[in-house]
Amino acid sequence: MDGGVGSGVFSHELGILDSHRLPDSCSFFQAEVFAACRTMHGRDSLGSIGIFVDSQAAILALNSYTTTSSLFEECKQELSRLSCLFVITLVWFSAHRDYYGNERADQLARRVTALDISSVESVGKPLGSIKSGILRHFLRKSEEKWRRLDTCRMARFLWPSYNEKRIMQLAALSRTDISRLLAVMTLDTG
Repeated sequence: MDGGVGSGVFSHELGILDSHRLPDSCSFFQAEVFAACRTMHGRDSLGSIGIFVDSQAAILALNSYTTTSSLFEECKQELSRLSCLFVITLVWFSAHRDYYGNERADQLARRVTALDISSVESVGKPLGSIKSGILRHFLRKSEEKWRRLDTCRMARFLWPSYNEKRIMQLAALSRTDISRLLAVMTLDTG
């Protein structure tokens, strides 16, 4: 979503027009689960609940036995609570097929993406976002260290900048292949 992440819930039958600004670190996947959870929030007087979601991954996560997200856990608990009282159906449908309800929910979600981040809902940061942030931090540290290094003149001459892709390629080589590569790079044929 442009400039931010939002979640929208729409139900013509129930008169629901609901949208929430989510943290920029949220994924579309989390936005879908957040919307599903908000759909059920405070509902105690319905005979059945049908939740239409255009993310198969969100439905699979909600049906999973394990979870690594407080948002998913909250949604699963609400599903469990309501399933004792009502018939709940999670329905997947293909996105971008001009379903009126989905289009309205997407409009609601887009509308709140422009809101100031101070009005954001409290949603846990996705584990993947945390991992990639840690990786970026350590890559920056490694690059700084490589630039400041006074030793390894030949290696720094052959490899002037820190390159993660190159590191991964070299790490995948066998010791024999690395020895051959170094011999070619340093013209050591001995």
